[in-house]
Amino acid sequence: MALTPSDAVNLGIGLTAKELNPDIRVVLSIFDADFAEKVDAIEEIDAALSAPVLAAPTFVGAALYDNAVASFLLGPMFFTLCKDDQGPVKLGNQHMKLEYRNLDMASH
Repeated sequence: MALTPSDAVNLGIGLTAKELNPDIRVVLSIFDADFAEKVDAIEEIDAALSAPVLAAPTFVGAALYDNAVASFLLGPMFFTLCKDDQGPVKLGNQHMKLEYRNLDMASH
């Protein structure tokens, strides 16, 4: 994993690491979402992830639900895991429920 604040440095580290050991998985943190997509297409890179893109659903979940713990997108569906004393799922000693919304505007 290359996690410096510089996209170019992370790419350089990843490519060098793969050159030194072709069997390792190379996962890079790339801030710029468009650049991350391009880097992800490079054969030697196993994953190029943009932290802002990954974090965005969590911010939306927190805006929608005051008890949000984590959020994610799966196709057109937006899911948020929420704390709920009566929730059907228990994680550790905390009850949770899963809220979801269909974001597919064509279905409305």
